[in-house]
Amino acid sequence: MYVFYLLIAECKEGYVSKTGLEPCFPCPRGYFQPERGRSSCFLCPDGVKTRSPGSTDITDCEGISESAASHSLNSSIELSMTECFSLPCQNDAECVSVPAGYTCKCQSGWTGKNCGNTLQEDHVMLKCKALS
Repeated sequence: MYVFYLLIAECKEGYVSKTGLEPCFPCPRGYFQPERGRSSCFLCPDGVKTRSPGSTDITDCEGISESAASHSLNSSIELSMTECFSLPCQNDAECVSVPAGYTCKCQSGWTGKNCGNTLQEDHVMLKCKALS
């Protein structure tokens, strides 16, 4: 008799999943996670952002000093794993978690579920549908 063990790796620092195991997603900009195998990310204090997704330390939050960071970590807000972690929104759109999934707040000039269409593309598509 053979026994097989499936080894699933923990999420590395800066990455999370619902179980803390792979597949993992990076913490979004403005959040960080210093520990492995976690299911949530910490919010940067004072509304500051990190330079990129997948940040691993509170000092990655722009403008936070190490002394301020040590006081802020205890009161940090955690962001639980949602569909927004897969970064579905395009063109610098903001992903907002809702009970039935997510919605994207598009930047000016962009539209569509994931903000992947320009307003001009949508206008042309609507015009073509109206002509058919």
